Amino acid sequence: MNDIGNKKEWIAMKKVTLKNGRELLIRKATVNDVEEMAKFKMCISGESDFLSFGKGELEITPETERKSLTLKTGRITP
Repeated sequence: MNDIGNKKEWIAMKKVTLKNGRELLIRKATVNDVEEMAKFKMCISGESDFLSFGKGELEITPETERKSLTLKTGRITP
């Protein structure tokens, strides 16, 4: 359970054990993840022909990721 603002909220998580023995945690993104999300999208934007956008075609910043996350979750983020 995460404490977002004054509201307690359940965040779905799943642990997967990889072939090499390491554990991978899969969870929903939170506002604390926006900087890393922006970095990741900038990185992959020039690496795949299977995305609807290419390198430099979108403005990808922590702020745009925060807005996108707010729209997807319906929560106002700080």
